[in-house]
Amino acid sequence: MTKAFLRQTSQWLHKWLALFVGLQVVLWMAGGAVFALVPFDAWVKSGETVRKASKPSGATPLYPLADVAARHAPLRSIELVGQGTQFYYRLTDAAGQKKLVNATDGVLLPAPDETGIRALARQVYAGDAAIASVRWITTPEPRRLGLVDESQGKVHIWQVTFADRFNTRLYFSPAGEFLRSRNDAWVLYDFFWRLHIMDYGEGEDFNNLFLRILSPLALVLVFSGVVLLFFTRFRALPRRADLRRDAQQ
Repeated sequence: MTKAFLRQTSQWLHKWLALFVGLQVVLWMAGGAVFALVPFDAWVKSGETVRKASKPSGATPLYPLADVAARHAPLRSIELVGQGTQFYYRLTDAAGQKKLVNATDGVLLPAPDETGIRALARQVYAGDAAIASVRWITTPEPRRLGLVDESQGKVHIWQVTFADRFNTRLYFSPAGEFLRSRNDAWVLYDFFWRLHIMDYGEGEDFNNLFLRILSPLALVLVFSGVVLLFFTRFRALPRRADLRRDAQQ
């Protein structure tokens, strides 16, 4: 392989690959900047505004689990869960329906209305912002920024939005169980994540066909650029040194 052929081939590859994968390379770099600069736990995961699930200590008074199981039998499963500052038993009956029982006094939590959901949201929310809206979602939410489905297509759930800087949104099941928190920082992060891994649907497949095709091509783009850099810069250094030497003589 002659040097001329190598240079011409590198020029051809670099030009056409830049047109084909250049935009995706820019998106990879932009996504990397977002991932590096946006605080993940504090902003994206709502660490500043959502209380972590409580864990009972040895001194925490809990209503006897056996009594709860006997009272609501038959059950498929029963599990102790922390929700904000409270503890609940999550009951799943034989039909798969879920209910919450206060783990302190054993009282069944009725299916909450808007007032009840506001109270449950206050248990979970750690900030001091006011509640901007409470919605009972009956139709799938539109994707934010055209890609991000923060409610995962689920319906018949509660959404509570707080008027803080990132519009924190808390989601609750019909029984009042806290499902997830989302906010504008999470949407931005997830938007660039989907662009980064080139999965524009669920945003979880980081070994998809698009990525397997474009990532090797991007590597060839970079390698061809290195070859061109050698020809245009490094090979010119000896000639420049000779010119300076001639000028000094």
